[in-house]
Amino acid sequence: QLRRARLRAALRPEEVAPTLTHFPLLGVGDFSEPAFEPQGPVLQSMFVPDEVVFTHPRFPTLARNIRARRGSNVDIRRPKLKDANSAQFEHASDFVPRSVEEANAMDHVYADAMPFGMGLSCVQVTMQAANISQSRLLYDQLAALTPVLLALTAATPFMRGWICDDDVRWGQISQSVDDRTPAERRPAASAHDAVSGDDRLAGSGTRPLAKSRYDGIDCYIGARADTATFNDMPIAMDQEHFEQLLGAGVDCMLARHVAHLFARDPLVIFADRIEIDDRHDIDHWENLQST
Repeated sequence: QLRRARLRAALRPEEVAPTLTHFPLLGVGDFSEPAFEPQGPVLQSMFVPDEVVFTHPRFPTLARNIRARRGSNVDIRRPKLKDANSAQFEHASDFVPRSVEEANAMDHVYADAMPFGMGLSCVQVTMQAANISQSRLLYDQLAALTPVLLALTAATPFMRGWICDDDVRWGQISQSVDDRTPAERRPAASAHDAVSGDDRLAGSGTRPLAKSRYDGIDCYIGARADTATFNDMPIAMDQEHFEQLLGAGVDCMLARHVAHLFARDPLVIFADRIEIDDRHDIDHWENLQST
């Protein structure tokens, strides 16, 4: 409160200082000082240069591997605010632009790179419970509570210089790290259609996945007897891992949750952390769990 009071004291009567999660002009012209050219080898973005990515190997590797697994740049789309004075737009929602001018002529706001999502700010809270039972209960309770908190703290009304017709960052973040292949992104109704896969990928890269890897939860995991009644949506999971967990004595709710993580591929593995003892190190687990 003291910080906000000092800020308001420095403003003129007609000025406000909104709290935003991001820089509104990210990706618009020469938005940085010094300015850099877009279309770098890491992001291959029409709007933002590679220089905006933090130089730790994890971050450019994430951006590069998401694009490589997906087979294209990420596709971020948010509704554009329109009023009586809005211009007529040339391109509809399924159009993929090839230039900034084409992107600006679309009927929604379009972006094409990970920084538009992972470049947003937030306060990240880590909670540690006393045991796994409390952790599972907390997980389920937060699943219902956090969307309300997201709405109450909405502070992302802009993207790429445009005013959007929504104001939360979650969808933008989710789309910015969507590494699903075209086959994984296809509607579930077409899952029976024959498509060629890649054996190096989880599910050969052809298992339909309803959403990005970074999104809302897929299932509740609590140990309560009635938890199963709330898990009424289909879930993509690795059946082999599910059966292995059940055989090891893990209950069904938790086994489904862990097995569904293995429907995804790890995106970043450092060369010196490939051959490790999983009884003592959790790097392999966190490569899936944390992304």
